[in-house]
Amino acid sequence: MKKKILVVEDDAIRIGTFREQLEPHTVHIAISVEEAKERLLQSTYDLLFLDHDLEFGERIYINPEEADTGYQLAKWISGQKKYRNLPIVVHSFNWFGANRILRLLENAIYIPFGLYPLAEITHLFLDKKLDPKLSNLTNVMKECRIGVDPDEED
Repeated sequence: MKKKILVVEDDAIRIGTFREQLEPHTVHIAISVEEAKERLLQSTYDLLFLDHDLEFGERIYINPEEADTGYQLAKWISGQKKYRNLPIVVHSFNWFGANRILRLLENAIYIPFGLYPLAEITHLFLDKKLDPKLSNLTNVMKECRIGVDPDEED
């Protein structure tokens, strides 16, 4: 079933990768905090991928307190009850900024971009209903047969 995914990202190459790897789903892109807020207010999403440094690649490791950062969007999201159950994957290489987001949002998990295939991440959250708090990780791993000996009987 086709799901709606919002990707908050400013890098053109990464945007292309998201579009390519998440192709069966409806993917909306926001390149700024304001655009992300507009999209979230206009539509309902099943999954959110969130970058921290939104400066079109001109700067990295931006201070989270600056205006157009993933942290500023996370602060806004944290005040909106309707997003409390929206799985959020923080994919920034800025560990400091990502960590600030994780401390703010219980429904967020940190998976740096390129560490794991985007289609697999999406499958785990949308199809297998992985909880970003990882409370059901063991069950999801068993269901996906991750860490299970292929010769092992059910």
